[in-house]
Amino acid sequence: DWEMIAEETTRMVLIHNNPREATKRDCLAILEQMAAQGIVASAPSQDQFDDVSTEIHGLLDRETQGVAFRNLAKVMHWAGRFDEAQRHAENAVRLLPEDLESLYVMADCLKIGGDEAAAVEKYTELIRRGNFNSACQPFGELLAAEGHYEAAKAMLMQAILSSSGLRQASAYASLGRIHQQLGETELAEECFESARQLGMKFECRVLPSELRRMISPFLSGPFDPPL
Repeated sequence: DWEMIAEETTRMVLIHNNPREATKRDCLAILEQMAAQGIVASAPSQDQFDDVSTEIHGLLDRETQGVAFRNLAKVMHWAGRFDEAQRHAENAVRLLPEDLESLYVMADCLKIGGDEAAAVEKYTELIRRGNFNSACQPFGELLAAEGHYEAAKAMLMQAILSSSGLRQASAYASLGRIHQQLGETELAEECFESARQLGMKFECRVLPSELRRMISPFLSGPFDPPL
């Protein structure tokens, strides 16, 4: 019975897509294509669509919906679609206020979007809510870019202590750049050496403080090691 198949197909598609306004359009477009190709007898009526929507909202609990939004946010973030990633992460946090992964996606999207002040606030909220080690280095680097050097050092030290291998080497290198920018030559060299020992391949020579002072008028910006 094609009518029964059409109704069941509609129900299955909608159950897997959690229909909200944007998703409703996608579902209807899919079903219209299926109907046009004869896979189902006809596209669903609006009444049928609304009935199934009501059923789905009763089937899906907040956690299930929140996890679905989190997964969408992560996929969109990975794909570079940051506006969509941020929107899905916001929906996830609305349903799961303690979801650290979604808070991290929100913070990173804000930073990429150029709203550094809001990104700092979101990263701060993330750190206060729990341990999410993957956020330590990007938050530290953001703090440094905003001129909060002591807080940046502390966050990068946490990144170093909570990581290993090349990830730890990268955190050492970031901390070394902050020390170098502040003229803390010995500390910078220690960090760069630690990064090299962990397998990070770059040449970095810290200028002696006296030589740095002599040539500083000719430097257009902070002296960063070449990567």
